[in-house]
Amino acid sequence: MSIIEFFNSSPFIISALSRLKDESAHLKIDNLQGFSLPLFLYSTAAVMPLPFLVILPDMDLINRLEEELAFINSVEGKKLAIEVFPDYDLPEINNPSVMRDVRCRRLRVLDRIYRMANFSQMILLTTHSAVIRRTLSREQYLDRTREIEVGDKINIEELMNFLAAVGYEPSAAVEREGQFSRRGGLIDVFPPTVDAPVRIEFIGNKVEAIRPFNVETQRSRTRVKQAVLAPAWEAAEYPSVPPDWMRADHKEFISHKVSFDGAILYPEIFSASTIIYNEISPARVIIVDSDDVREKFNEKIERDETFLTKDGFAAPQEILKGIYNFEHANDLQANPVFIDTRPNETDDEGAAPLRRLPPLPLDLNSIASILRDECKKAKVLIVSRYRRRLEHFLEQEGIFPSAMWEGDVQGGFHLDDVPLALFADSEIFLRRPHTPV
Repeated sequence: MSIIEFFNSSPFIISALSRLKDESAHLKIDNLQGFSLPLFLYSTAAVMPLPFLVILPDMDLINRLEEELAFINSVEGKKLAIEVFPDYDLPEINNPSVMRDVRCRRLRVLDRIYRMANFSQMILLTTHSAVIRRTLSREQYLDRTREIEVGDKINIEELMNFLAAVGYEPSAAVEREGQFSRRGGLIDVFPPTVDAPVRIEFIGNKVEAIRPFNVETQRSRTRVKQAVLAPAWEAAEYPSVPPDWMRADHKEFISHKVSFDGAILYPEIFSASTIIYNEISPARVIIVDSDDVREKFNEKIERDETFLTKDGFAAPQEILKGIYNFEHANDLQANPVFIDTRPNETDDEGAAPLRRLPPLPLDLNSIASILRDECKKAKVLIVSRYRRRLEHFLEQEGIFPSAMWEGDVQGGFHLDDVPLALFADSEIFLRRPHTPV
């Protein structure tokens, strides 16, 4: 059996998945602690032909879930799309590398949902603020995306003007996403939506060859037939007249047609017209720990307003209204699935019959004794980065779990209605996952 098949043998999980298929039903699931949360999220996306928009309190939990969902993907042998859609952290506005990383992650998600014919089995992990931040619509994004094929006839100057208009930065040599350079009949471009830049070779105005290349060595790779030049920022159009409340230096940029990424602070002014919630519909919305989501969202807005005030912005509230579509904030509550990960070991209908496993003792003899007893009472699953060593040790002790996988997950649990016990390194090694067996 696969790890998902073990998890989905729980009558509670079977019932929850069945109820979740009814999109009109109000569904709240409590007590999905530890690794049970990504297992449940994966199960929902695997059985329903819809994209799932999963709203979480903060990026720490999102990053952990992304890793654990990727682990499940690998052991299941499936290719569910697992994406992260972050928000910009305004106090980092003067840190270009941080802003660039966030921009690339956001644009890659937009590229996936706007250009894919089918993104039904997708888990999109995000925060409340990222969901209601204004961005490019599908139409705006596609209008600012250009596909180039070998044999196309293109005016090189027009191509360079196009790249600058959609956010690419001219550079002597392309070193990172969002840059382009020209050397005679060679145009190097690094779209933020791909892993390697492309070198477009012209003879006259004809595209003779397209080759991805290595940034460090600048060496070309095997030829490809096509390159997709996606937008390098989330701006649609430069405003003709900057508003009075815009910061003085940014007003100067606009007045003198100086290129800068205004979509981070001024998406509405730069004609970014939608929010991703509207573009990914029909999606099933899952809100994890809704009280924490609300609290973290309010903290972010307060923190951003404080930063904008201190950093010389005269109208921080106007800026935030232009960044976030607050009117749509409540739309997310229309009919979501609520999941709570806090302990709630009760007999409530919506509470999973689940208990977190305590850390095992440090000595191996005690570990062996506990696992031997658990194997007699339940199906025992183990996920460990030291699977082979641990498996060898348990075989010597005459202990044979139901299944073992090599991986790094957090939060083992006991699912009482199977019964099933899942151990991770955090339990086996007393939350010291780097201690070898």
